[in-house]
Amino acid sequence: KTKPWYQKNSSRVWGRNLAIFSIVIGVLLTAYFLLAPWLAEKLASTVEIKTEEKFGAAVYDAMGLTAHENPEASAVLNEFFRAMQVKTDYHIRITVVQEDIVNAFALPGGNIVVYSGLLNRLKTYPELAALLSHEFIHVNNRHSIKSVFRQLGSRVFLGLLFGDAGMVSSVLIGQADQFKSLKYSRSLEKEADLNGLALLRERKIDPEGFAALFT
Repeated sequence: KTKPWYQKNSSRVWGRNLAIFSIVIGVLLTAYFLLAPWLAEKLASTVEIKTEEKFGAAVYDAMGLTAHENPEASAVLNEFFRAMQVKTDYHIRITVVQEDIVNAFALPGGNIVVYSGLLNRLKTYPELAALLSHEFIHVNNRHSIKSVFRQLGSRVFLGLLFGDAGMVSSVLIGQADQFKSLKYSRSLEKEADLNGLALLRERKIDPEGFAALFT
């Protein structure tokens, strides 16, 4: 039996509206997943230092680095950095991990980790000053938290948006190992190098320490 004309038109309108609704939802979801990383990075700049320190402490504990720390070497590096008299709102804590790994990294909130495998390869004080200055800039300019928030994107965006620090901490703890090999953008690495170099020059420390460190 042939449907009346008004039923045919109703079916067409319903189908068209469903298609439009699906397209709108698709566009909104796409926009969300594309914008969430950028928005998360921007929101990272609004996180209070005390909250950032809690994030960093949670990640540090999750890594289990304390069991492999060299307390004596850590004490020396912390004293060395204090002697550089670098002004900052962060409480900088340097941990030397006794492992033959050539690496160092910064965590949100002030923790800097240096592996003994890298430390043992340094030959001069300017090289050590260059290393600590570089990692300090990553902390002080919030490179770590901005970069990891951008990479985690939507997983931290809603937590930041609604001020749910517990949710954000849980996500960061789940990605703790990512901080060991966190990839910064070229512009952030350049910023860490140039600002770190400025710290050395202000303290009349041989800037060639940076060249030797990279070598």
